[in-house]
Amino acid sequence: MNAKYLQAIKNATEKVSNYNNYIVLLSRMETLLQHNDFSGVLHTSASIIETIAKDVLKSNSNIRNKSLGSFIDSYKKKSNLSAELFDVVKKIYERRNIEPLSGHGSIETSNISKEEALIVYEVTKMIINIEFNITIPKDSEIQFNSPFFQSEYTDAESIEESILWLAGEDENSKYFDITPFRVYAIIYIKYEEEYYIMNDKGGLTHPFPVHNGYLLKRR
Repeated sequence: MNAKYLQAIKNATEKVSNYNNYIVLLSRMETLLQHNDFSGVLHTSASIIETIAKDVLKSNSNIRNKSLGSFIDSYKKKSNLSAELFDVVKKIYERRNIEPLSGHGSIETSNISKEEALIVYEVTKMIINIEFNITIPKDSEIQFNSPFFQSEYTDAESIEESILWLAGEDENSKYFDITPFRVYAIIYIKYEEEYYIMNDKGGLTHPFPVHNGYLLKRR
């Protein structure tokens, strides 16, 4: 994981939290993703979200040893997340509880795909950024330049076949809460038949052709 991004997390959380927990969990999630352990990615994401919730509500000592499901409504009231992004938080946590090998032992095979795991990975980092008001260094999120991304992803010809969008330089990006050179997951809203990305504040925006950027697909 990019050193500047890890330092940004440390700077934002060390005065209010045991920041090392986030470093350990984020590094674990990235390792699991690279080793195709997608149920493990989901499990680790839920652990990160629960850790964040306990940080946000740390004045309440009664929740320290409880699971997120028992205090998720209290977390929502104090959270900095948008309503749309908080719905994603709930879906990650709920999916963790029913997905084989993500929260409980199972004789069934996990059904979570690589694309789903990648979206969970990106959204989890976004949640950390928003809750702790982390300013992302300009070159800290260029995952596309990493060996893992170069070996797994390439340019897509259409948004229908893409699963990621790499934001380019755009003078209007700041007005849409988009960070140049950051990788965003493509989200398809079925009932609208529209494609979006979830921006840095958890809102939805059109990735292309409104903003400069690059559509990516798996090789």
